[in-house]
Amino acid sequence: MATKTHIESILKDDIANDWMSKQLAEEREARNRVSAMFQLKLQHKYDCEAELIRQFHESHCDASEVDTGEIYS
Repeated sequence: MATKTHIESILKDDIANDWMSKQLAEEREARNRVSAMFQLKLQHKYDCEAELIRQFHESHCDASEVDTGEIYS
């Protein structure tokens, strides 16, 4: 019959050498890096003059009204 200390040592996870634990930690780090990257991208989107010009152009563009000579059926 196993003693209590023997059972506890069997049931403990070896987090330092566990592949799944390492994988989950790497995924958390990657998620944090991506999150930080998207925060920068969102901030850039609101501060970028080129983005503001693109949005202005998109809202005022009349290229769809240009006659290209193509006939649509």
